[in-house]
Amino acid sequence: MHIVFVCDETTISNDAVVNICRNLSQYFLSLGHKVSILGNRENKTAPDFENIRGVDYYRFYYPINRITHKILKDWSESKNIIKLAASLAVHPVTAAVGFARAVFGVNPIEKRYISRLKKLHSEKPIDIAIAAGGSFYTIHALSKYRRDFVRVGYMLDPYWKNHTTGGPKAKKQELFAFAHLDKMVIPKLLDEDYNDPDFKNYRSKIIPCEFPGIIEDFNQSTSEIRLPGHVNLVFAGNFYSGIRSPEYLLQLIKNCDKKIVLNIFGGIYGSFDSRTQRLIDELVSEGKICMHGAVSSEKVKDVLARADVLVNIGNTVDNQLPSKIFEYFSSCKPIVHIQKIPDCPCVKYMNMYPCAIVLNENAPLQENAGRLEDFCLSEHKGIDFSTVKQIFSQCTVDYVGNVLLGTADEK
Repeated sequence: MHIVFVCDETTISNDAVVNICRNLSQYFLSLGHKVSILGNRENKTAPDFENIRGVDYYRFYYPINRITHKILKDWSESKNIIKLAASLAVHPVTAAVGFARAVFGVNPIEKRYISRLKKLHSEKPIDIAIAAGGSFYTIHALSKYRRDFVRVGYMLDPYWKNHTTGGPKAKKQELFAFAHLDKMVIPKLLDEDYNDPDFKNYRSKIIPCEFPGIIEDFNQSTSEIRLPGHVNLVFAGNFYSGIRSPEYLLQLIKNCDKKIVLNIFGGIYGSFDSRTQRLIDELVSEGKICMHGAVSSEKVKDVLARADVLVNIGNTVDNQLPSKIFEYFSSCKPIVHIQKIPDCPCVKYMNMYPCAIVLNENAPLQENAGRLEDFCLSEHKGIDFSTVKQIFSQCTVDYVGNVLLGTADEK
């Protein structure tokens, strides 16, 4: 079969959606299928076509989309109409596209996806198209392209109940996609959202599925990123202003033994508030944390392999799960989880993992700092990957890949 992933991005190496599609692609290739990935490219110098590890990449460059994302993100955080107007004035083309979408219902990037799908299908007939998106427009575009191959939406984040994009308009777009796609794969975390009466006619199309992040490719490294005699505590992921702040973790580090050094690998979507930034500057100057910036997914694997203990920060929303935790589990390292809300979805997974502690932000700071210190300075038994794979059997690439392949029976 010819399986095509339709992605919102094809070049960012630390993007969760890109990495999922890459991992699933390799599994499909191992079964003898032909695989293509079609989508936008953040890197304007990346070629329109290339073959990487047996997968054909078909790309186009649409910068307006990234600008729109940033403007909407800033607006959702500030609700400042003057700031919004200033941003649109600086980006008049983005403003014009937004106007066309709002008034006429025309979405240029969806049209671009549809035209590229038509071209690819005419040259290399498609058997299954899987629109994978943190953003919904890839799924919405595929639902508008009506052909005789199997069309599957693969939602990795909520849309109509998203803290930024959700609302009646988003719900209407989802209902359209459900009506026209053959199947919709969603995270199990979101399953209850679709007990909503408006979706009752589409329940048979929904496939709740775990995140395919358990992968055995974390080789032990001999290089170092820590000082001798110190515990290398690692956070590898991104911060999101408003839903995933490092402030509480930084407060814990400030109150911990100096032997514990926090290495942070990742970027910030938005910006740190002044209090958090001052705390970062203070801890950097004291040598208690090191800020390494964003790194590629391949580099992350090396970083996790060299860590003594990993730390994860939960979100302040209950319907989004940091995908990084499955890479953490795959590394077989001890894990500390910072719980921000009572119904944090990460806690269920942490309780299944053999070597993890959960620190609730509502507990006294000094108590949690002591627990963190004890956990980091203790000796932990090694965890065998076969144990991790058995515990999280439905979170493996082959399990989720077989679920997606099963949609081929829909035609």
